[in-house]
Amino acid sequence: IASNLGDVFSKENIEKDMNAVYGLGYFKDVKIKLESFRDGYKVVFEVVENLPIEEISIEGNTVLSEEEMREVMVLLEGQIFSQKILRNDLDRISQLYKDRGYLLINIKDIDFDEEGKLWINISEGILEKIVIEGNDKTKEKIITREINIEPGDLFNFEKVKKSLQKIYNLGYFEDVSMKLEPGAEEDSIVLVVRVIEKNTGKFGIGVGYNSEEGLMGFTSYEENNLFGGGQKVQAKVELG
Repeated sequence: IASNLGDVFSKENIEKDMNAVYGLGYFKDVKIKLESFRDGYKVVFEVVENLPIEEISIEGNTVLSEEEMREVMVLLEGQIFSQKILRNDLDRISQLYKDRGYLLINIKDIDFDEEGKLWINISEGILEKIVIEGNDKTKEKIITREINIEPGDLFNFEKVKKSLQKIYNLGYFEDVSMKLEPGAEEDSIVLVVRVIEKNTGKFGIGVGYNSEEGLMGFTSYEENNLFGGGQKVQAKVELG
């Protein structure tokens, strides 16, 4: 509370104090009552305290155990429920997921009922499907076999990042990138992998000479992605 004894009364400052008290997170309701006192006013804060937490229930988690999440939580059974502390706890839980590559973590639902039970429902983010774009020549299976995540899996950015590097390392593409689009189902995502193909074929013409056959020509052809299937072919035909 910023207001002090002897300050000039200010409705704006009193409202700020009320919001600051409410912002502590421990109260259902905060009201202010003004009472005449000597030559000024006495400010009375009337608060309705939250219930103590009787039980915490966490649902929807498969990546992290409840024990791992509770290790970063400050709010525990027996304490007075605080919305502010809970928000900080949920931020720490989300960071645990993100540190492991699960960027689509979403705290879907939070409820604190009249019996003191706190419910936390987590969605970890499902990969609905994979879409490949830009592969005019390369067969889709050549690309998808390098991807270490499948539709129905939880979306993991670390796996996707390694998969994109594997696709690039094939040597068929100038660039490999990704974007995410919302899936048809709630809390699902579509992974779009975009490639820019290289010109993988090479063609050369040359002239050579040896003492037995004299002047002769040759053509050569090299293809590193035959028919888009990843096969390598080299050919050289001598003329003369």
